[in-house]
Amino acid sequence: MKAAALALASLALASVLSAQSTTEVTLTGSALIDREISRSWGDAAVTAAGPSTDAEFLRRASLDITGNLPSPDEILHFLSDRAPDKRAAKIDQLLTRPGYAHAWAELWEDILVGYDQQSRNDSKRALYTWLRDEVFAKNLSYDKMVRALLTSNGINTDCGPVNFLLKLSRKDGMGGVTMASKASKVFMSTQIQCAQCHDHPFDRFTQEDFYGMVAFFARTKSKKVEPPTPAPAPAAPAPAATKPAPSPTTPAPSGPTPAPSMPVPAPTVTKPASAPTTPAPSAPAPAPTVTKPAPAAPKPAPAPKDNRFELYDATTGEAAFGEGKAKKNVSPRFLDDQAPEKDLPRREAFAKLLIRPENTLFAKSLVNRYWAHFFGRGIIEPVDDFSNRFKPSHPELLDRLARDFVAHEYDLAWLVRAIANSHSYQLSSRRPDNASSDRLFTHAATR
Repeated sequence: MKAAALALASLALASVLSAQSTTEVTLTGSALIDREISRSWGDAAVTAAGPSTDAEFLRRASLDITGNLPSPDEILHFLSDRAPDKRAAKIDQLLTRPGYAHAWAELWEDILVGYDQQSRNDSKRALYTWLRDEVFAKNLSYDKMVRALLTSNGINTDCGPVNFLLKLSRKDGMGGVTMASKASKVFMSTQIQCAQCHDHPFDRFTQEDFYGMVAFFARTKSKKVEPPTPAPAPAAPAPAATKPAPSPTTPAPSGPTPAPSMPVPAPTVTKPASAPTTPAPSAPAPAPTVTKPAPAAPKPAPAPKDNRFELYDATTGEAAFGEGKAKKNVSPRFLDDQAPEKDLPRREAFAKLLIRPENTLFAKSLVNRYWAHFFGRGIIEPVDDFSNRFKPSHPELLDRLARDFVAHEYDLAWLVRAIANSHSYQLSSRRPDNASSDRLFTHAATR
C-alpha cells in the first residue's frame, strides 16, 4: 500500500515538474524577465517599488529608446489616452522614429571607435551613417551587423563598417593584437589581452589561446589611399588657318606715257588784319589723380586634407609568440579550441565562429549590454568583463534571455521591446525602504 502511495506521489511530482518545465520553456521576452526578477526579490525577502506613472514611463522610454524627451503635446496626448496597451504601442512608435536610429547609431559608434574625433572626421562619419541607415533604420540583425564590421574591406569614406578595424590595423606591428583584443571585448565581453605576455591571471585562457585569436587578424592591413589625380583639361582647338587677303594694286596705265607738265605756281592769299583780342582766362589746373592700388586677390582656400585609408587582407602574415629559438607561429584558433574553415578568409572564419549559437558569450554580451542601458547596470557589471572576478546577479535570466535573443534571430528591436515592456523596467524610480542592493533591480534607475 505504502509502495503504491509513494508511486502515485512520485508520479504526481513528476507531472508537476514536467508542467513547470513546459511553462518555463514557453516563457519568453517580458514574461521571462519578470519571472526571474521577481524570484530574486522573493529569495532576498525585499520589496519592489510600485509601478511608474504614465508620465514617468513616457519620459524614461523616450530617453532610453530615442535619446529625446517627449514633446508637451505628446505628453498630454499620452496621459489622456485610456487604451490599456498604450505603453506597448508607444514603445513600437518610438522604435519607428528617426531618433531611434540616430541615438543607437551614436551609441554604437562610441562603443566601436570610442570618442576619437580624428577617426570620425577622416571617414566623414561613414560608420555612423551606416549604423543609422543600414542597421537601425532597417533593423538589421545583430549577427549580420557584426559580420559586416569584422569582414568588410574597402576605403573608410566609402565603406562604413571598415572603420571599426581600420584604426586598430594601423598600430605598427600590433594590429592583430589590438584587433583580436577589441573584438573579444566588444562582442564577447572577454578581456583576452591579459594573456598577451603570460597566461591569463583571472581566467582559463593561456598565452597560446591569445595568439590563436590574434592569428585571425594577422593578415589584416591598411594603407593610405592617394587622392585621385584630376583629369587634364581638354586642349583648346587650334584656330583655323586663313589665307592673307591680297594687297590692292594700282593698275598700270595703258597707252603712251604723257610728257611731264610745267609746275603751276600757287596763288598768293592776302590775310586781312585781325582786331586785337583779350586772352581768355585760363582754367584752373586739375587736381592730381591719386590711383589706389588694386586690392590683393584673396588667397585660395587650402585643398582639403585627404585622409582616406583602405582596409584589406594581405596574402601573408602569421601570429607568433616566444623569444629566440622558442618563438613559434600559432595557427588561427577560437577560444573554445574550434579551428576555422580552411577555405574561408581568416576574418570571415572568425566571424562565423563568433556568431554561431554554440558560442553563448556572443548573445550574452549583447543582452547584458542592452540590459545595462535600460536598467542602469548590467546583470554582470562591468559589461565588458565576463571574467571570474565578476559574478552575474541573475545568471539564469542572462542565460535564458540570451537564448531567447538567438531564437528571435538576433533581432535588436525585439530585445528592446522585451525589456521595455517588462514590469521590471516599468517600476517607479522611488526606492523602497528595504530595497537592498541595486543588483536586485527593485526600482528603476533615475533619468
